[in-house]
Amino acid sequence: MEINSDESDIVPSEVAYDKRTTSACSNISYSEVTGFLPEAMEPKPDSIPIISNNKTRTRWAAAAIGQMLSLILCVSAVTSVYLTDVYNLHISNAQNFVFYVLLSAIFTSALACRPESGNLFSVMKYRGWKYFLLAVADAEANYLVVKAYQYTTLTSVQLLDCFTIPTVLLLSCILLGVRYRACHLIGVIVCLLGVCCLVWADTQEGIPFGQGSERLLGDLLCLSGAFLYGVSNVAQEFLVKTFDIVEFLGMIGLFGSAVTGMQAVLFEYDQVTSAVVNGSPMPLALLGGYALAQLSFYVLAAFMMKLSGATTYNLSILTADFYSLIVGIFLFQYQFHALYFMSFLFVIIGVVMFSLKPTIQVLSSELDNEEQEPLIGGHMSDNNVHNESSSSTSYNNYGT
Repeated sequence: MEINSDESDIVPSEVAYDKRTTSACSNISYSEVTGFLPEAMEPKPDSIPIISNNKTRTRWAAAAIGQMLSLILCVSAVTSVYLTDVYNLHISNAQNFVFYVLLSAIFTSALACRPESGNLFSVMKYRGWKYFLLAVADAEANYLVVKAYQYTTLTSVQLLDCFTIPTVLLLSCILLGVRYRACHLIGVIVCLLGVCCLVWADTQEGIPFGQGSERLLGDLLCLSGAFLYGVSNVAQEFLVKTFDIVEFLGMIGLFGSAVTGMQAVLFEYDQVTSAVVNGSPMPLALLGGYALAQLSFYVLAAFMMKLSGATTYNLSILTADFYSLIVGIFLFQYQFHALYFMSFLFVIIGVVMFSLKPTIQVLSSELDNEEQEPLIGGHMSDNNVHNESSSSTSYNNYGT
């Protein structure tokens, strides 16, 4: 069909060109088109399974790190029990103060040595107060859960501490836009069944620690600490995936040492000074061991948050109760119960089920369309905006 000269003047040349090329190329096959492409540009279907395998390996690596975290958490629990029950030192703020100081000495110093656009002073200026609130939540969570052992039983703490998991699930859905599949919810239920088996075994055998003088107060302290743990974990997941691990650990160490140091002076001054005056080497060694264990725990936990997320993290460390009870059989004369292994098996199966498939992430598309400010991050320089963009890409690729 011929086009009149008058009509060609009306139709833009680009549109006419598109129509002609479309009609001319409509009969060209896919193989003929790819034959003209350079080898590097030709599609490689085999690359898709490689990406999938990489994500699968990432999830299993996160699960392995979770068991390392459980073992480290067991070491922290054992040192705390020795300090409180053997040496009668109830200095939870002082314990955490030493750990936060170590964290600050390493990571806050590293953050201060960065270039101007992303160093300590820039972070303090734009989002320092948000890190302060997060450090308060983290420090108070540690304090409340440890304090709960003085008023309620060990079994109550083990059970009520699981309140962190529904807190994380809810906050991840609301704040991070995470959507869970059926296998994730089933995995959570199986993990909680494992905790119930552990608590049942404890009630039958009668664990000797923490009979509890004011059960209601202790239970409320534990629930409050578990809720703050959930808030801290979800915020940590967002921060390490949006910014970086060094910034998070450096700011938490800086503000956490300030918060716990002030509380130690206000509430634990007499016990700390008496322990220093007595000069017994064993409590000081236990305090140092606790600080090193917590330092390792926070660093590995940040990497696990980067690889997976807050929910997988909280499910994985449920096995710490099992490891603590196994150690207690040898150190504290706990009675062995077959339900301990059943509990461990349930938790491991639940973590495996949760890790089978990644979660659905819907926050990225909403942020791209609406160009919202990050939920926790504040104003940033151009360099940090670029870093956040690249970090958000990795955030979208990982399942929680």
